[in-house]
Amino acid sequence: MMYDRGVGGFFDGVAMHPYAYPFPVMVDKDWNAYRKPRDIHDIMVMHGDGAKKVWGTEMGAPTGTAAKDLTEAGQAQQVRDYYEGWWNTTFRSFTGPLIWYRLRDEGTNPADLNFGLLRYDRSEKPAFGTFQSLMGQSVG
Repeated sequence: MMYDRGVGGFFDGVAMHPYAYPFPVMVDKDWNAYRKPRDIHDIMVMHGDGAKKVWGTEMGAPTGTAAKDLTEAGQAQQVRDYYEGWWNTTFRSFTGPLIWYRLRDEGTNPADLNFGLLRYDRSEKPAFGTFQSLMGQSVG
């Protein structure tokens, strides 16, 4: 653990990747990384770093044709769930920014994991409009 190595008091925040994919964001299971900020923050509090935030520095949900991939509408819903959950749950008091993994798909193969909010040709997926709408509502 980082505190065993003496980092207490020597950092500004803790970064994590709160992916829930391929499952719904708010599934309350131990394996769901999206549900871990509370556990991380509890450890920080125990070591005197409770005023610092947990940052979600990478997360996302891909579109694609594999069985576990999402439709474009499903990805848009995941965008909404990720951000509304991050801002409107008990996480709000101890979490910082939440950063979507990728703006644009890496290629045009629908069998690939296409994490982008934009397609490779830069056309918008429904998730892009959802993201824009949510960012317009965000609070600091």
